[in-house]
Amino acid sequence: MFFTSVLKTLRTLRTGYFMKMLLLSLAATGIGYVIFFYGIVWLLGSTTFVSISWLEWVLDWFAGIGTGILAWFLFPAILPLIASLFLEQIAGSIERREYGMEKAPSLPFWPEVVNALSFAAFSIFINLLLLPFYLIPLLIPFLYYPVNAYLLGREFFETCAARHVGRREAREIRKSYRLGVMLAGGVIVAATNIPGVNLFAPFIGVALMVHLYRQLALRPRPA
Repeated sequence: MFFTSVLKTLRTLRTGYFMKMLLLSLAATGIGYVIFFYGIVWLLGSTTFVSISWLEWVLDWFAGIGTGILAWFLFPAILPLIASLFLEQIAGSIERREYGMEKAPSLPFWPEVVNALSFAAFSIFINLLLLPFYLIPLLIPFLYYPVNAYLLGREFFETCAARHVGRREAREIRKSYRLGVMLAGGVIVAATNIPGVNLFAPFIGVALMVHLYRQLALRPRPA
């Protein structure tokens, strides 16, 4: 199920008709990261930590370095927001071309953007709470990846499945196959940590979860 979905996603990534969407993903993710990065820079720069000017300058300098690290850890939180901008183009094309659907279902655009914004705020909040633990390298594989694999797996899967069955049913399906969904979320998180590949992470996330849902739709629900 999980491995089949990964293989199908890799085949999707190699198809010529998705080149335009890969470029869209590249542009949208690049712009999103720049806005996100400079938003953190602005927030830190507009905050006065101490009243001593030279010490404030030193703290701002270290904050500049920390900004890059912070943006790297928090960036997965905004992936669903970026993906929501062209969810229907990616998911609909996959289902029409690879699953023979004449008319792929869709979700209303603005409610999904609002939902993605809500997820981003919640995910950033969770990761900020855990950020002190992320600074301990030995804990990253056991904390950062599982937490974000769960969050991204849940959001991407439920969004893609909801196009067919609605949010409530999508949540129930996800709970029935939580391990496979979390593993797929782990693939998305891993993609965000590979330079170059991270620019295509929203596309990878949508494609992977469309294939995973299509695999699960053929299986009986576990008791």
